[in-house]
Amino acid sequence: MPEGDTVWNTAQALEKALAGQRLTGSDFRVPALATVDLTGATVRQSTCRGKHLLLRLETADGRHLTLHSHLRMDGSWRTFPPGARWTGGPGHLIRVALHTPKAVAVIKAKGMEAGIDRARYITPISQIIVVPLVLAIITVACVFAPWFTKYEPTTLIRVNGVKATFLHPQHGFWFGTNERANDMWTNVLYGGRVSLAVGFSVAISRNGSGSTRVCPSTVT
Repeated sequence: MPEGDTVWNTAQALEKALAGQRLTGSDFRVPALATVDLTGATVRQSTCRGKHLLLRLETADGRHLTLHSHLRMDGSWRTFPPGARWTGGPGHLIRVALHTPKAVAVIKAKGMEAGIDRARYITPISQIIVVPLVLAIITVACVFAPWFTKYEPTTLIRVNGVKATFLHPQHGFWFGTNERANDMWTNVLYGGRVSLAVGFSVAISRNGSGSTRVCPSTVT
């Protein structure tokens, strides 16, 4: 299965091969997209979100579209020079082919998910302000967990003297309780503390050791 780092490398390779190129042809062998023709559209960006690959396109009439693909267990994007033989597996496994003057990009997979949507770009303002702000709020809530909850992770919640297991989310118990009658909101905050501590420790230790790792791309 293509993992997150492999998908990221694939997105970068597609960016190098396709960004700024105008499509001279497209071939979709996915039933839901069989009638789609992106000829004339320009590839503006190749990026990824998790394991989802996103090709940002702009059509000749100014519409912004996203070709969204997920490679599932065995899929891969490959690029070839125009006119070159497509290698890497049987031809009947080809699901998408995008042609440009400088390269041909092909998805090969037994099964895959693909769709075309109107592009929903994350604006620079969102990237610069909103995302760091949300992360900062989460970090502060976890680090200063006692300010945001009056319970400990092991505190037993009782209602009318009875252990309150599996309470639904409600006022005072925002995430409800678990099978041990512990407040789930409290557990999330204190669990976040542990996750942050582990994450920062790993980041500091890796930076200190200067270790690096190069992951091969699935794009040839």
